[in-house]
Amino acid sequence: MTRSPLLGEHTDEILRQVLGFSDHQVTDIHDSGALDPPRKEAAEQGVG
Repeated sequence: MTRSPLLGEHTDEILRQVLGFSDHQVTDIHDSGALDPPRKEAAEQGVG
């Protein structure tokens, strides 16, 4: 039996191989915070 993937474990692979983003674009996406989990305060307020 294999484990389920961790949250975000395959994100970079999907961005590059499935969606066709370049390494630079993937870095920009990470740097923008678009893939970060919501902040606790925003989650509690129903924002994000």
